[in-house]
Amino acid sequence: MAYPYSCMTLDPKAAESAYSLVEAAGLNVAHQEWLSSVHTSIESPTAGVMGVQTQCGRIHGVYLYDVKEEANGASLFHVPFFIAFEIHGPSVTEIMITSAEQMAARRNCDFVEIHLDHVSGTRLLGRATGGAALFTNSGYNVSGLRLRKPLRELRARGTVREGSY
Repeated sequence: MAYPYSCMTLDPKAAESAYSLVEAAGLNVAHQEWLSSVHTSIESPTAGVMGVQTQCGRIHGVYLYDVKEEANGASLFHVPFFIAFEIHGPSVTEIMITSAEQMAARRNCDFVEIHLDHVSGTRLLGRATGGAALFTNSGYNVSGLRLRKPLRELRARGTVREGSY
């Protein structure tokens, strides 16, 4: 099946132009901060910028990543920016998640951690209960979400998604 999107490393110009997605997502990230993050990612041997593009080059999703070693020695595929816009066809978000998991597995990472700091707290928690309610009832607002997935256990069970979009 031919997909209308492909996920690939973005060159500096394309990565910089992806700021329009940052603005559309409502992230509280200044243009200069985005450019700095993009250049740091592009210049680092352990980092990069990936984008989901249509055949004509229109970007529908972008994520920045960096491979880090945690204090306990575990390797983390860290995704501080993850922005996807769904229009039609296969899910841009699914393509980006699969791409991140595959890249993390190739780099022998133990975990993937994706930050969704641009997601509204209301959509994340809905009606808060339990420990979350203690914070929201005390006036705290959820400003994002960090999702973490262990990869080594998944590889051992053979459930890391394979394939290319």
